[in-house]
Amino acid sequence: MFEGIYKICEMYGLKTNAVRRGRGSVFCDTNKGMFVVKELEVSEEKLRFEYDIKNYIIQNSNIKTDQYEKTLSSTFIAEYDNKKYVMKRWYPGEELNIRDQGELYLAIKKLAQLHNVIKKVPANIISKKIYVSKEMPTLLRKRTIEMKKVRSYIRDKGCWSDFELQYLKSFSLFYEQAAKAEQLLSKLDYSKLCSEADNKYSICHGSYNQHNVLVCGSDLCIVCFEKSGIGLQIQDLYNFLRKVLEKNDWDLSLASKLLNAYDDEKNISEEEKRILYIMFLYPEKYWKVANYYYNAQKAWISKRSQEKLDSIVEQSNVRNEFLKILEEFCMKPNEVL
Repeated sequence: MFEGIYKICEMYGLKTNAVRRGRGSVFCDTNKGMFVVKELEVSEEKLRFEYDIKNYIIQNSNIKTDQYEKTLSSTFIAEYDNKKYVMKRWYPGEELNIRDQGELYLAIKKLAQLHNVIKKVPANIISKKIYVSKEMPTLLRKRTIEMKKVRSYIRDKGCWSDFELQYLKSFSLFYEQAAKAEQLLSKLDYSKLCSEADNKYSICHGSYNQHNVLVCGSDLCIVCFEKSGIGLQIQDLYNFLRKVLEKNDWDLSLASKLLNAYDDEKNISEEEKRILYIMFLYPEKYWKVANYYYNAQKAWISKRSQEKLDSIVEQSNVRNEFLKILEEFCMKPNEVL
């Protein structure tokens, strides 16, 4: 395999000194710095979209990112042994420490800075529109139905495991939150917000988390835009904050600090605040654990699944405290159900 990597690097005009595996790729120390080689995992249209967005970021900011390289033939893709590969410039660094509040503060500000750069991308630099996700009303409705389906499935089984008993006991609380989130969302002109994002070519990273933010000395590098697309940027903020707060026991002080840090860099509009609250209110993690259990359809339930469900239930009280504070920050009094 490494022999092939050396040949692939030659296609990009690079002399390779050393290689190593990591992050599902191969890191290459070359005469022109560090690069990463991996099999092509996206469509060529998506690759071009990602390249154009990163090029715009590089030209209009000082944000570091893992841009694609071109071969000596001026193509992005190198073919070797009947497989397609791509190469990206890489910045040596460690993944963001999700429990280091100093690093998290820098990362949330960097996200806001990124959003400011790509909140309105010129249409002429994008050859084909790529969207970040399905519409939220449809997605939430589908997930709520799935949550109910899991409860019905468990009820009909009988002879319940500890996981299934826990799910039945906790279902009402999380289902009520799901229903409230859907009801609040129905009161918003969500399609208008999406249309505005579409018309502005407002771009989301799509997977902004601790794994895709590298600490490079005193600076940060944002990598892995494979899930990027046109959409509501507040989704990036939600995805990052949710994972951070889950790992930090829904620390209210940390949540306030990070929200304010983002808002200082990029003002969160009233519409975005409402969307943010609705996304946090919806019990995504609870749905995810239940959906995994249902799709597995196994008689034996893994210890990891049990631990995840127990953790979600145990954290529900402090999560609810966070939701109360977030509701005050995001929602007007007459909008609260």
